[in-house]
Amino acid sequence: MRILLTAGRCGDGTCGVADHTLFLAAQLAKIEQVGLMYKRGTRNLPAYEPSPGDANGLTLHPMDGFGAKYLKPLLARISELKPDIVHLQYPAAEYRFSLLPLSLAGKRVLFKGAKFVVTLHEYHAAHPLRKLAADRLARAADAVITPSAEDYEALQGRYSKKLHYIPDGEFFSLADVKPEAKRERRKQLIHFGLPSKTKDFPRMFALYHSMRELLPGLTMKFVTPAGAETRLQQHYNTEGVEFIPTQPLPALRALAEESLLALFPFSFDTHRSSLINALSFRTPILCFGVHPAVVRQFAPDLPYSLESGDSPEKAAAFLIRLCDGFEDAAASRLAHQARLKARLSMARIAASHRSVYNSLA
Repeated sequence: MRILLTAGRCGDGTCGVADHTLFLAAQLAKIEQVGLMYKRGTRNLPAYEPSPGDANGLTLHPMDGFGAKYLKPLLARISELKPDIVHLQYPAAEYRFSLLPLSLAGKRVLFKGAKFVVTLHEYHAAHPLRKLAADRLARAADAVITPSAEDYEALQGRYSKKLHYIPDGEFFSLADVKPEAKRERRKQLIHFGLPSKTKDFPRMFALYHSMRELLPGLTMKFVTPAGAETRLQQHYNTEGVEFIPTQPLPALRALAEESLLALFPFSFDTHRSSLINALSFRTPILCFGVHPAVVRQFAPDLPYSLESGDSPEKAAAFLIRLCDGFEDAAASRLAHQARLKARLSMARIAASHRSVYNSLA
């Protein structure tokens, strides 16, 4: 089977959709012939070395861009490669406001018989115009995939016959292959990921400062693309928070595994990539606002979570136990996270994608 994936970018750490697509492509390429189309010059951030772009069966196809004017060369590439599956990830950073994805769907008669698959990312959190575009893509597609349990429940009424739920996969352990020595734990938290207005930063910083009052000397490492810290510092109390630019994976692992807790200020079902990849680290995860659809899907192996009515004292008490004896206090949580990591391994996620592709043959 020949599969052609497109996500605009190619795993350079600036778009979670593109990062997911790169590692999905690399995993699929262990069995199938896979091509990945992306914008030229948007790959090989040191965070993702060794590059899965060197995997057998995976061919990278750089494009000059993904604006509407590039529809013709994109169709020409599809005609040249003659894939069995054209799989579009939507939305992704490089598309921006381009109508190219919609134009591509409208021209699928030129795919020479290839089936059209669309993955809809973050549908429920999208702008209304994005949702309109996503619905049009879904209507044109032979199969629709969503990595969101919440979106899957919401979209079943419209697309039940071709809708598939496949969660995002954990890929940090595929890219970060160097063994790490056991690290001494510091009295610190870590958060990492792309900034977004949909992330509940007010609650995260409020929770951090509440825990800091109960555990004096507590600090936090905040790993995010350079420049994001300026906006956050303008709007929130960031005392005791050190902002660190996006790190290569070995350095990120070192920061995580010298911390007591990885803190994520959003539900498990929104902006999942960072949280899912944190499962590869030997650090307990605390998130909050877990959506009921996700609980039904992933229980009993969800990371430690605070519900809306829980007090900061609950998290602080856990932190104090971690300070007193990390290995004993963390053991149960890390065992749950290891089971969830296995369920979300990229090998299993790729196998689910292959099942969808095969069903269209």
